[in-house]
Amino acid sequence: MLLRRLRALREHPRDWPLREVHGEGVHVLAAAGKPFIIAAGHFYYAADLVIPVVLFPGIGGRGVKGTIPERRLDPEVLHERLLNRSLLGLRSRLVGDTHERSVPEVGRGSVMQAVQRVLAQPGGATRILIDAVWTKAGYDRPFAGTASRRFALGAARIARRAQCPIIFEMAVFEPDGGVRVEWGPYIDPPAPDDEAADVGVMDQLIDHLEACVARYPLQYLHPMGCDRRWDPASGRWQPR
Repeated sequence: MLLRRLRALREHPRDWPLREVHGEGVHVLAAAGKPFIIAAGHFYYAADLVIPVVLFPGIGGRGVKGTIPERRLDPEVLHERLLNRSLLGLRSRLVGDTHERSVPEVGRGSVMQAVQRVLAQPGGATRILIDAVWTKAGYDRPFAGTASRRFALGAARIARRAQCPIIFEMAVFEPDGGVRVEWGPYIDPPAPDDEAADVGVMDQLIDHLEACVARYPLQYLHPMGCDRRWDPASGRWQPR
């Protein structure tokens, strides 16, 4: 409903109260024209729009954009068509651009090469959702309430090859309708040829993401699983 309101221009993210936490570093990078990657999870899409629409209009609305599936009477396909149609061009409509910048399309050329080209430009920056459902080559680890889930290494690999920092970001709605944006951890890239470091970089990001999921479970869009539980005393997810 909120995405429909935004598409109809009945509401705009710049009108929402905005609270940033630990954002000084990313604004310094942007002001200096240095490349960086924003890593995020699948929280409410509307709240996340404050990043490409209000804070950094030069960054594409989604780091990787999915295609609209062909019409089929399948609940999953119908949901994907509705979601992708709601998101398609939404950032452009809200900021008045005629094209989507730094948003490579899945299935059309190499996404990794397209993102690296963006990061090679002065002031180049992009966003990557690191918790995408992944079935290809990657690595498996516990996540939130799930005993094992597969993650792609792409975000860490791109940061290493482009030699740019990767910064975690979370945007969530607060009770007054405002958006809270939290930045960090800030992770510097390892040496360009240090492939073994990719898993460690991703673990830092995913460890932080699953703590954010515990804090805002109702705003997290992916299933969390029931194999593990959040332990407030230790600040960790533990086996049941």
